[in-house]
Amino acid sequence: MKKRILALALTLPLLLSCSGCGAPAEAVDLMKGIWPDGGQRPPKQGPSPEQIAGLSDFSLALLRENAGEGENVLLSPLSIVSALGMTANGARGETLAQMEGVLGLPLTELNLAVYASLFPPSDQFHAANSIWFRDSGGLTVEEEFLQANANWYEAGAYRAPFDETTCRAINDWVGKNTDGMIGKILDEIPGDAVTYLINALAFDAKWETPYEEGQAQEALFTTENGEARKVTLMYSEEGRYLEDENAVGLLKAYAGGRYAFAALLPDEGVEMAGYLASLTGERLVEILENGLRLSRVGQVLVERCIAGWK
Repeated sequence: MKKRILALALTLPLLLSCSGCGAPAEAVDLMKGIWPDGGQRPPKQGPSPEQIAGLSDFSLALLRENAGEGENVLLSPLSIVSALGMTANGARGETLAQMEGVLGLPLTELNLAVYASLFPPSDQFHAANSIWFRDSGGLTVEEEFLQANANWYEAGAYRAPFDETTCRAINDWVGKNTDGMIGKILDEIPGDAVTYLINALAFDAKWETPYEEGQAQEALFTTENGEARKVTLMYSEEGRYLEDENAVGLLKAYAGGRYAFAALLPDEGVEMAGYLASLTGERLVEILENGLRLSRVGQVLVERCIAGWK
């Protein structure tokens, strides 16, 4: 059984002042001759603790803002950070300061964090970024801006007429970068659209320990307001346990162990909104890291028991 996750961030209209593949028909490739400058990028490593905490703070704020009562919410903070991070490289002064405040990191740290999180892609995880400018929008695109987005976001950049050919080109770009799972995001381009910022994330992986068909069973699930609903639940034994004062959860690894699914369920009597309000990025990271440490301790104990038995 595979877990397939898609995220797409699309921003328009925008009024701020990797090299992509060849320009689509009727579009001018602004990245021609501009390549990522390896001399400006540090050796590939994961985000720093400060960068992780900043991105986690933004992620929680985004979830709190979009979590409507009684509604399911699925969003990708990394996708949104990527799109807004590209934008921030074209901002200055108070606009940049406000963006840095919302995103939780100074621009330099934000670029480093996104670069460390997205690249290089793997067989399980693929990320792509692109920026599209209306050719009659009156925007001057500086080479410094293009170079920054090549360095940190490996973004393609195109100037296009924003007609039906551009609509088709954007849909084609999205389809290509989501393995065909999202084939269309635009029906038409509004007349006041100036810029499109697009980030596509595709995650496609098997569980490290797959679920079997018999592990899916119908049961009653009680919602926050006390309503009981019949749903299909997956049953399994998991060794990576998450916990804090108001919630419990688990980490379930994907094949290869590089990625894991994390879930937290507030305790009975704890409202979701209240629990989200109590969480900080630093605390969320601490909960996840505790789960990883416990799983590693458990693995060492199992290995020692096996060695002793032998």
